[in-house]
Amino acid sequence: MKAGTGDGEITYKFAQVYDALGDKQSALRALDLSVQQGFFCYPYFATDPLLKAIRDEPECARILEKARQRQYAFKITLQAN
Repeated sequence: MKAGTGDGEITYKFAQVYDALGDKQSALRALDLSVQQGFFCYPYFATDPLLKAIRDEPECARILEKARQRQYAFKITLQAN
């Protein structure tokens, strides 16, 4: 699946499943792809217990920051309209 296509929320569910299976690299890839696909619900990502295995990974922090920035930019766009 290419970035920018697909359903980011479904991809996020894959990240949760990979996390539960202990496949951290696949979980991180799916989480990053979900943000690229437009699913960037930062508060949920930051506290989701189904991402506990990857929460302390530096790559997870980078992805969460990207989600936070996208959510903030979206909020600003909404407020401007």
